[in-house]
Amino acid sequence: MPFTEQTGANTLAQKALAYGLDAIRVDGQDVLAVYEAVSKARERVKAGKPVFIESVTYRLDAHTTSDDPTRYREDNEVEAWGQLDPIERYRSFLKKEGLWDGIDHDAIVEEIEAEFSAALEAANAFEKRNVSEMFAHVYQEMTPELRRQLTEFDDLLDRQQEMYDYIEQRPKG
Repeated sequence: MPFTEQTGANTLAQKALAYGLDAIRVDGQDVLAVYEAVSKARERVKAGKPVFIESVTYRLDAHTTSDDPTRYREDNEVEAWGQLDPIERYRSFLKKEGLWDGIDHDAIVEEIEAEFSAALEAANAFEKRNVSEMFAHVYQEMTPELRRQLTEFDDLLDRQQEMYDYIEQRPKG
């Protein structure tokens, strides 16, 4: 659903400001701008001030494997955003600044993929957790409303045991 149909606000950062939070709106297609925004936000957070970052970006691929984005966006829109690909923009910047020489792109990709695979393997090694734990870790202490929802959920599973077939037990972490 387009942003314009989700809220009456012009930006999410504007909504954060309305709630009394510091907010930063940044071009999410610009690696350096995102880095700068996160660095500034980090300093504010270290000083005890919460910060909301709105990183304006565009998902070029489908939302899920069953999604058909051609139903809600035009090819020319996707092509226009494709020209703003953050990795290509950053590579172009590095080349222009003479910082790309000597960079082994394939080695970097290989290193990142190995790091990702190791992290995924570590995450998959976590023990399975009970689905009802999703209620226990929302707040430091479970609220009365969450207790009520957990009781309702447990009652539902007691009454309809077949629902366990549809619950995917995910690794913790």
